Amino acid sequence: MVGAGAIGCEYLKLLGLMGVATKNNCTINVTDNDCIENSNLNRQFLFKKEHIDKSKSLIACEEIKKINPEFNCENLQIEVREENEDIFNEDFYKKQDFVLIAVNNIKA
Repeated sequence: MVGAGAIGCEYLKLLGLMGVATKNNCTINVTDNDCIENSNLNRQFLFKKEHIDKSKSLIACEEIKKINPEFNCENLQIEVREENEDIFNEDFYKKQDFVLIAVNNIKA
């Protein structure tokens, strides 16, 4: 999943409640290189005041496990872009069953 803001928090909640990625060989990879800001707290419900200035993808993965402790989530904290093709390469994508885009603008 690309993005752990408002849309990403909602996707993670739904995936966690549905029991997706709870088997040993299943993981949701979440990447967002942004940090939590005070203005995020009113619409990105996984985040709390004590999370300000911390990684969105890191905290989202930690908080979703409070909803479903069996949920497997890996935090990547990097942008999906040409400079990171050593990580987001053909081998990476072949391991994915699907990709969720949870961003609200082209730059993200």
